[in-house]
Amino acid sequence: CLLAAPFALWSVYADWGPVWIFWLNFVVMVPLAAILGDFTEEVALHTNQTIGGLINATFGNAVEVVVAIQALLANEIRVVQSSMLGSIFSNLLLVLGGCFFFGGLKYKEQEFNATAASANMGLLALSGIALVLPTPF
Repeated sequence: CLLAAPFALWSVYADWGPVWIFWLNFVVMVPLAAILGDFTEEVALHTNQTIGGLINATFGNAVEVVVAIQALLANEIRVVQSSMLGSIFSNLLLVLGGCFFFGGLKYKEQEFNATAASANMGLLALSGIALVLPTPF
């Protein structure tokens, strides 16, 4: 997929149209995201658990940061809000639900840290309200 990178760059300058530009850049982003994930895991292995988690959380959302910066430069505030809200929901709900589901397939009874789960759900509610509340105004 990385072989599409020169075509993705050239598609902008040759004015191939927004559909080609989007799909070529999308194809290039997939392996780059995998490389970034491998890099953050390798760096996290050489640090303690707290610093490793912070590094994974920071660089794991690099795509959202790029989308947010580009959308802000284009004055697309709604896109930034939707991207952030979608990222929060997917990280806190989809990942947690997937862990519960697939863990339940293997183990009949599971244990989890109730304090961390309630903190995550509180942050989810707070961030969701903070992003949705200004919408009507």
